[in-house]
Parts: sequence; structure tokens; C-alpha cells
Amino acid sequence: MKLEVLEPGDRRWGELFAALPRSARDVFYAPGFAAMCQETLDAVHTVRCAAYSDDAGGILLYPFVLRRTGTLVDLPAANELADTISLYGRGGVVGEASAEGLATFHRELAAYMGSQHVFCSFDRLHPVIRNERLSPPDSSLRDVGGFIVVDLRPPVEAIEASFKSSVRKDIRKAGRNGVSCFAESNCDHLADFLDIYYQTMERNSASEFYYFPKEFFARLPEALPGMFSFIYAVSGDKIVSCELVLHCGDYSHSFLGGTRKEALPLAANPMLKFEICKEMKACGCQYFLLGGGQAPDDGIFNFKKAYAPGGVYPSLVGGTIWHADAYDALRQQMLAAGLPVAMNRFQFYDI
Repeated sequence: MKLEVLEPGDRRWGELFAALPRSARDVFYAPGFAAMCQETLDAVHTVRCAAYSDDAGGILLYPFVLRRTGTLVDLPAANELADTISLYGRGGVVGEASAEGLATFHRELAAYMGSQHVFCSFDRLHPVIRNERLSPPDSSLRDVGGFIVVDLRPPVEAIEASFKSSVRKDIRKAGRNGVSCFAESNCDHLADFLDIYYQTMERNSASEFYYFPKEFFARLPEALPGMFSFIYAVSGDKIVSCELVLHCGDYSHSFLGGTRKEALPLAANPMLKFEICKEMKACGCQYFLLGGGQAPDDGIFNFKKAYAPGGVYPSLVGGTIWHADAYDALRQQMLAAGLPVAMNRFQFYDI
């Protein structure tokens, strides 16, 4: 079967996603998540999924964001080019196919990229699925630092025992401080979540991108039913810490959240993380993916590592150059024009 390029609202995407093996089915490949991104985070770009299936039961899905390079680089030559990136979260190709089917998929994907004037693609690969094996044969892979994953398969007591001692002490401290937690799969406390989340982003001097609009969260019940949970920590009658967890099949993800500054001494967030582990295990998830840091071994990375000292996975990204001449020419044109070029990044123009 030939490659299909599907829109988020296409029923075919949903059918193929549902038919993926459980080990390959994660929320970031679901059409509902893609629809949320298209409507909010990537509204100025185009969200699509390259899909392949065959009579032997092979299925491959590759969601991506198609961007016109002229929206990123102020050069006339950039207006003739496009690139692709993963949706926010994890990306790359997922699924299963024979060697022949995978080769067909790659060949037809390359033809599609050429038809859209795409000169390069960048993917943030899945650390547990290890889908780098499905990347185009010419992709360049790079480990950008560890990715922390809590293994939810052991008993709850063993999961807690695996935390760093400082985390276990903080969980007990939160209990002594009267902190409790609750979970819900609706937006009943969205106002509290947004208040805490935006305060946390401001306190950490986060870039404008991370101020996800209210509309993104409000779409969750319709776009991702059964695939999201808000977990809240409460002190007295006030919500003081919160997290949005996205989950599907074996995988759950620490997506967005925060803690009120005045509540940091309560140690509410460690209790919240433990509650998430228990909730996600009860949902049937085998892994809770916390992510990595902004740089290898930085403070954020070590904070997350305390919840899974033995759960450091490689964090791989993949870059594919479809049109080497255009890639090199754009870099030279940017340098000649005095535009900033990030020489250490695959997509050197996206700063």
C-alpha cells in the first residue's frame, strides 16, 4: 500500500492508531493530540501524519509539523523551503512492518518530502519504544542527555523504595504537613491549574512558547478522552501543586505543572509525584516518563533523577537532510546576511 498523508481529523488516522500494538501506542501519536496542537501550539503551521499499512498487518505512523521556513528565517530563499519537526513531546516513526514495508515507507516518505520542498526534518525520539530503528536510513542520531523514566511495573512499595532518600523524606514531610492529593479526568479545577502553572513559568523565566493557552487544556476532554489526568496536591482547602499527565497504553508522561512558591516548604510536589505513580500504575501504565533537563546533568535533570536513580534512558534526537544543497546554501546565506546561526544545532536556523 502507498503512503497516506493524513490530517488530524481524518478517521483513518484514528483507525490506524487504534490498531498499533500496545507497545507502540502512545498519546503523542494519537490524532486527538495532533488536533490540539494544530488548533493551538502549531496553528500557523500544518500538522500531518505519514501513515503506512499493508496486507501483512504492518502499520507505521509518523506525525509531524510541516513548517514553511520563511516563517523562521527572514531571507527570500527561505520562502521556497519547508521543514518538519515532531509535535511537542515525543516523535519519530512508530509501529511495526517488514523490512520491505519499512523500505517502501521510507522511499515514499522521501518522495512526499520532496513534493513539499522539505529540506530537513527533526525528530525527538521515544526513549522507551526506542523507535530510532525506524528512522530514515540517512538520519543522523544524537544523544542529547539522559531521559528519566520511572518503572511502574514493581509493587508500589518497591517504587517508593527506589526513590532517592531525600524524596522519601519529603513525602513523609508532606504527610506531616497535612498535604493530600486527588486526581480527576476533567477540567473542573482548570482555573487553579492555570494559575499555578503560569506562576511557575513566570518564576522560572520560561520562554513564551511554554505559556500554553487555556484553549489547549480546555480541549482535553474532547480530544483525548481517557488519556489525560490532572493530579492536584492540597494544603488545607487550597490547591498548592498540580500536574497534567498524559497517558495511553503502557506510557504516562509528566506533561506540564507547577507549585505555588509559598507552598514549596510543604514538600507537596514529591507527594504529588508519588501519587501520580500510583494513579498511573492503577491505569495500567508500565512507565512514567519524567523527561530530562535543559542541559546534560543540570539541576532539572538531577531533580527528576531523584525519582528514578536507575531509570536514566538515552534521549535521542534524529535529523534527516532531504536536500543537502538547500541545507548548506541556507546556512551560507544566513551567515553572509549576518543572521544568527546556531552551529551546534541540526536546525541551525530555528533559534
